[in-house]
Amino acid sequence: MNQPLRVLMVEDSEDDATLSLLTLRRGGYEVVYAAVDTPAAMRDALEHQDWDVITSDHAIPHFSAPAALALAKELCPDVPFIIVSGQIDLNLAVSLIKEGAQDYIQKRELPRLVPTIERELREAKMRREHQQAKDALEISEARYRRLFETARDGILILDADSGQILDVNPFLIEMLGYSKEDLLGKKLWEIGAIRDKEASRIAFGELQSKGYVRYEDLPLETIAGQPVSVEFVSNIYFVNHTKVAQCNIRDITDRKLAEEEREGLVIELKKALSQIKTLSGFLPICASCKKIRNDKGYWEQIEVYIRDHSEAEFSHSICPVCAEKLYPKHYKKIMNK
Repeated sequence: MNQPLRVLMVEDSEDDATLSLLTLRRGGYEVVYAAVDTPAAMRDALEHQDWDVITSDHAIPHFSAPAALALAKELCPDVPFIIVSGQIDLNLAVSLIKEGAQDYIQKRELPRLVPTIERELREAKMRREHQQAKDALEISEARYRRLFETARDGILILDADSGQILDVNPFLIEMLGYSKEDLLGKKLWEIGAIRDKEASRIAFGELQSKGYVRYEDLPLETIAGQPVSVEFVSNIYFVNHTKVAQCNIRDITDRKLAEEEREGLVIELKKALSQIKTLSGFLPICASCKKIRNDKGYWEQIEVYIRDHSEAEFSHSICPVCAEKLYPKHYKKIMNK
């Protein structure tokens, strides 16, 4: 169900207000209205109620269209203001329209009121939608600019056709040491930070053809000649019908050093593991002398075999059983003490 049309009438004639009301209802509108004839009454109505349209007689004893228009512009500038009057000087009507009134209708041509209101409501809706879109765009642009300025990744904005740098964020300037003036207006492969100019030119051609490129490890160089490893991601999109390329540049130097250190540790660990010797499987051992037959078929002392095939070292001693067997007298003296 459509909402009623809310009309504020600046009118001192009850008959003329009723005539306008009947005209609107014949035009298919359900109308909620109020009629005011003083500045104070109009101000009160505007401050306490939302209105879709304001109609105003040109001249009434305590009020006038110019004063009503000024009050409307102060309190509700987006609400259409239409002059509905008897005889009115054309020059005066034009001057009121220049001041902000949307149209004027003489009371003898009141049937024009409905199509005029319909037109103004459509245009008012379009203005609101345009303003909302404009506000949303401004909010979006402000949010993007804030992110652009505070991002902890480097960002370059390029002209997608030429590769020319249009904008650069503070973090990339800090990372590379170049000033903004050093970078703006140059093509991507022309800046000193790019170590491989030809590869950069080829990469830009790939970006133009595919709309997206990614490099896990791209070498850059600071203005001081310090190498910087970066992750480079770029994609193309449109801004106000202009095709641009955004390049996100993340410093991965510390990550790369950590990975290299980890790989070095892995290599050292593998090397250490490869040097560890273990004994496994069946070992041929003499049942009498306890020598072990090695891989070449020679028999050798068990401790020699174990020493050569593991990290074990031997220190020789005599167990109690063997001591009693080999040196009985000496063993008994020791045990009797």
